[in-house]
Order: sequence, then structure tokens, then C-alpha cells
Amino acid sequence: MQINHISAGYSDPATLGKPPETVEAAGTLKIAVAESNIPTANARTAALHKILAKYDVTDISPNEFSEMIQKLYKAGVISESELQQLAAIRLDLAAEDLDPDSSIDMLEFYAEKVLKFQRRYDDGDGPPTQDRQLGPVLRRLDWIEKFALVQSNPEGIGLDAVI
Repeated sequence: MQINHISAGYSDPATLGKPPETVEAAGTLKIAVAESNIPTANARTAALHKILAKYDVTDISPNEFSEMIQKLYKAGVISESELQQLAAIRLDLAAEDLDPDSSIDMLEFYAEKVLKFQRRYDDGDGPPTQDRQLGPVLRRLDWIEKFALVQSNPEGIGLDAVI
């Protein structure tokens, strides 16, 4: 049994080793393959390091943090979903009425949020309600720790290695 048009261009041994820009399929029809706009892992890692070299999550203002995550998104380092997760960090900072131009230590900020949660729970404040869930706070702390780790090792790793 033969199924036509499946893997056209890939089953022809003459196409092996040819660049993907054009592949002859079904005899004489040429298919142009568009180049992807998705950066390679090496390009993403290089962009990550270039952007994070300008910021320090242990001494960053909320406005600088917003700028940083926008640059990471535009460079293709983080996805739209990850951008939304990181925007939640910015909302946490705004909810604390922090001056958007004053620097804070975000590692300390989230470590303190975790400790406050633990104290409330230990004081018998009952089970956490929706506005007091620890999981989202821990995920945000995790992001900040990842940024700090990448910043501490500029020659080394990318986000993919620590995610």
C-alpha cells in the first residue's frame, strides 16, 4: 500500500543533505521552506545574558523589572505565557505600594512573602484562602532565583538549564 503526498521530499534519497530552503517534491514541484522566526537555543541564551547583564534582581526597581521582562519577551527568550507569569510579579510589587522607580531586592521581597505566609499558617490562621495561596508566590520566587542564578554566571547557563 502506498500513501501519496506524505513526507513528500523526505522519501527521495536525492534530497538528503540538501539545504531546507528548496526541496524537490513529486517530481518537478519545488517547495520553498520559510525560515523560522524562532531563535535557536544558543541565540536565546546569548540574548538572555545580554539583557540580564543590564539588570540585577537583587537591586531593581519595579519599572526596570517591567522593562527587563518586555525585552526578554521581544528577544524570544520567554514565551507569552511566561511573560504573563512574570507580569504577575509586577502586580505583586504594585500591590505593596512600592515606588515604581525605587530599587528593591526581589529575592528578599519574595523570601519575606513566603515567611509571612508560613507565619500566618503557623499562627493558626486556618487553611489558606484563594488570595493567600503559597504556590503562586513560590513560582514567582523561583523565577527570581533563576534570573539571579543566570546573572551570577554570565558565561554559563541559560534559562532552559534552570527551568
